[in-house]
Amino acid sequence: MKTNELKCKNCGATLIVPEGTYRVVCDYCNSSYDIEDAYSSAYKYHKGMLDASSEKFEKQFKMVNDAFNNDPMFKISKAIFIIIFVVIFVIIAIVFVNILNGNL
Repeated sequence: MKTNELKCKNCGATLIVPEGTYRVVCDYCNSSYDIEDAYSSAYKYHKGMLDASSEKFEKQFKMVNDAFNNDPMFKISKAIFIIIFVVIFVIIAIVFVNILNGNL
């Protein structure tokens, strides 16, 4: 039989929850918990942590992206890359045309 573990909110003890159980009582402080509520609150906690982490990542990504897009050196290097790419493409095209015409 599969079991799950939860922590008691009152004393912090580990609660062993057999599969299919809907209510569990802490052996140490006698606090009782409805299992659906415990899983629901654990889900909400972890979802909140993931949402906060995702929001933090998005802010950091936006900050880095803005820094690159507003950096003049980035814009210059991007323009130089495009120019070099076009020049290489033109040279390859000229060589290819000359090969087809039998000039090389």
